[in-house]
Amino acid sequence: MRSVQRIKALGAKTSATCGPSNIKFVQSLGADHVIDYSGKDFIAGLDRFDVIFDAVGKSSFVNFGPLLAPGGTYVTTLPTPSLFFWSGVQSIVGIFRNAKRAKGILVRPSGKDLAYLCQLADEGKLRPTISLTCSLDRAAEAHEASEAGHTRGKIVLEV
Repeated sequence: MRSVQRIKALGAKTSATCGPSNIKFVQSLGADHVIDYSGKDFIAGLDRFDVIFDAVGKSSFVNFGPLLAPGGTYVTTLPTPSLFFWSGVQSIVGIFRNAKRAKGILVRPSGKDLAYLCQLADEGKLRPTISLTCSLDRAAEAHEASEAGHTRGKIVLEV
């Protein structure tokens, strides 16, 4: 959900998906439009998007490709063999027309990026949310919460 805040800080219009219990939370982060993914066909009737950023790697280019505008890009943080296949296909198709693209990203630690995030926090554009704080002897509990994939914010391990 922090992606919503970072993308808003760049001036983009944002739509975000979440379950019904997180709708108000995601709105508080600044999403212009919130989509409840618990519905039967939650993508039906949605507008076309220039960029779809799958920050948790829960979907695919095949599933969300139809929602992309011509020339739009699907970006995921969990590259898969399917992503590499579609990325190659779209590169070839792009020679002949304004094709949709599939991209994977891997994050590397960067002092410059961390400084930018600190600046956003100082400006009130990035508000951290901590969902769980555990002492080191409860590290297994923190790991289990992380693996469950439904935390609303960061997990802090106190050393």
